[in-house]
Amino acid sequence: MERLTRKDNRMREIKDKLALVISVGGSPKGQAESIASHRPDHVVFFASEQSVEKVPEILQLAQSNEYTVPSRRNIVTPDEERLNPCYQNALRAIEAAREEGYSGSQIMVDYTGGTKTMSASILLAAIRTGCRFSYVGGHQRNKNGLGIVMDGTERVLINENPWDLYGIQYRQQFAFAFNRYQFSAASGIAGEARLRCIPAEESLWATLALLCDGYSAWERFAHADALRQIKRALERLQSALRGSSGLKPSFQETLNTVVRNRDWLEELTGKAANALGISPHLIEDLLANAERRAEEGKYDDAVARLYRSLEMIGQAAFFERFGIGTSNVPPETIPETIRSSYRAKYATKDKQGKEILRLGLDATFTVLAEAKVEAGLHYVKHRDKIKDILRERNDSILAHGSQPVTDKKYARLRDLLKQLFQYEAKVKFARFDENA
Repeated sequence: MERLTRKDNRMREIKDKLALVISVGGSPKGQAESIASHRPDHVVFFASEQSVEKVPEILQLAQSNEYTVPSRRNIVTPDEERLNPCYQNALRAIEAAREEGYSGSQIMVDYTGGTKTMSASILLAAIRTGCRFSYVGGHQRNKNGLGIVMDGTERVLINENPWDLYGIQYRQQFAFAFNRYQFSAASGIAGEARLRCIPAEESLWATLALLCDGYSAWERFAHADALRQIKRALERLQSALRGSSGLKPSFQETLNTVVRNRDWLEELTGKAANALGISPHLIEDLLANAERRAEEGKYDDAVARLYRSLEMIGQAAFFERFGIGTSNVPPETIPETIRSSYRAKYATKDKQGKEILRLGLDATFTVLAEAKVEAGLHYVKHRDKIKDILRERNDSILAHGSQPVTDKKYARLRDLLKQLFQYEAKVKFARFDENA
């Protein structure tokens, strides 16, 4: 049986109700007009030590407008001129409404009354919560139109929350997820933002979702799909930005990086690989993927990619030297100095019953060294260092053991690959400004 807390029950009871958080100060008539107009089920008065004395008068004026407040609470700031205490107590006022079970969409914030600091504080406190905002304006003001609204001329204006309207929160959430390679999450955020934003932003968010799908495909090594989706996104971004009210100041560098990423993918997919499907670009792309996994702290994943990169380097060099792959090597291909020992260790039969050799990573580089190929000579010279690192990889959870790989072991193998074979992670993914 479902057990509900008192707060759960309260939230169910007020599903279609409204809480009004209102800053107090200035003309009580305007604040009473706001209450009578919104007819809230609960009111939180955000007041100073002086203006809180006006709350009974506000309630009485609202009652004279044929509305009685069902429940209320006062939150008092001790200093109405200093931003920090005002903001802290404005947060308390918003939280007071939430404690009653009201969600952001059920909270209306009226920032008309009080000092300028109080108004600024209540806006700052409420803007991320999904609240709507209310302001009491009027046709006439005193002090030659520059003062407060004159009694009898009040009108209540309701404004949508600009935080939601312009997707400020979504932009920051999107950038946070995208920059941490959580592309599926970023795509979901873009989809949600598209449903809530102003019409001018819809095209931008749809395009950003497509961009995420492209980078997600890239992470899965689906390079052709990644290129197709990123190219489509890039074609749309410029026109989407022209209609967008956001991201303009910080977006140009992001856009430039997307262009560089597209160019990299075009080279990767366009350059001829050998018959094994291996190219220098593919090895460098795998190293970049390893670097991203290391940034996430996934060193087991990162070292697994480095291992495959090292294996590819050996396979590519072997193919270049002998014209065949390492999984079906005729024994006569092997240098005579080590041929007999290799036949004893690695000989097997292919489907036709013909003797072949299947060579692993170390065996491949040893053959290359015997053939005086530079990659093999470098490997053999530093074999002990490489094997020491690979031993930890073999003991990892993703290989044959249960021990996690350390960041230092990852960095050592990465640096060795760069030092010995001149391969490194050259491509960097685009990033978004998280403060946009």
